[in-house]
Amino acid sequence: MRRSVLAMRRSVRVLSGLLVLVALGGCDGAAGSSAEKGGGTLTLATAVDINSFAPADSRDAHYVQFYQPVYDSLIRIAPDGSYQPMLATAWQYDAARTDLRLTLRGGVSFTDGTPFDGNAVKANLEAVAQGTGTSAPAFASIKDITISGKTGVDLHLSRPDPGLIRQLGLPGGMMASPRVIGTEALRTTPVGTGPYTLDAKATTRTVQYTYIKNPKYWDAGAYPYDRIVLKPILDGTARLNAIRSGQVDGGIGDATTIATAKGAGLKVLQSPGPGFQGLFLRPGRQDRARAGRRAGTAGDQLRDRPEGHPRHALGRQGHADRPGVQPEVERLGRRTERRVRL
Repeated sequence: MRRSVLAMRRSVRVLSGLLVLVALGGCDGAAGSSAEKGGGTLTLATAVDINSFAPADSRDAHYVQFYQPVYDSLIRIAPDGSYQPMLATAWQYDAARTDLRLTLRGGVSFTDGTPFDGNAVKANLEAVAQGTGTSAPAFASIKDITISGKTGVDLHLSRPDPGLIRQLGLPGGMMASPRVIGTEALRTTPVGTGPYTLDAKATTRTVQYTYIKNPKYWDAGAYPYDRIVLKPILDGTARLNAIRSGQVDGGIGDATTIATAKGAGLKVLQSPGPGFQGLFLRPGRQDRARAGRRAGTAGDQLRDRPEGHPRHALGRQGHADRPGVQPEVERLGRRTERRVRL
């Protein structure tokens, strides 16, 4: 019984949405039985299509499920939000919280045979910081990375960054082989240390992505399925119909499909996730007066929210007395407010 629950929990780990719809004849039936014994295929419908497999181009939210089969992150974010070892087995800040020591898992290799080590961590984090993905700004506080021995990596920060640990468990903290970082091939052919590899022959972009089990994975027993298939079905109704008809075993749902899914006998799994409400401002050469008016309107909407709702812009690094408010955002907000008054 425990093995069955574990199999379900580990297999559903590739799902990153807040609402998962599962066909009772799929994961709980044939696929679930296969998972208990080992083997079988888990087929899931996704709400998005992937833009690139390169961690430097990666996006958060629904896109994470495309990366998780092929990549390991440095830190694992557990379902309850706690941080657990993955490629990093331990991590520790210094007293000033500006130096973060990572202790790496030994004996791990990428699927191209390259050893996972401190050089790989340094290459990946530097590439992500210079990349186009959503994690790039998250590593802005890292000013230098040094390697300490065979399993030690030190991240030297320009300032304390309370969000850094979590970012190491998101796509920006996923490790690709240094041999392919920066190459065009990595965008379509991922090379990681993960429990699965992408089967190019059974993969058609925009249609389906097929992953086959990596027999050399360092924790292969935790992933029961021999094959995982992700099918991008962007329309919510079409996604629900695919689950109901048995084309897929499960997929991401939303608030508009809950009642229909339950009425069709599907299992609805809900997982509350982190979220925020805020205002992102980026100064540029656009029409500043128009941008100022838009910012002013958005600011009014934030100030007029009922009690209990956030009333400030959220960011990675905040003041000690105003968590989440970035100094540069606060300064820009004051300048914008002066322009709006004019």
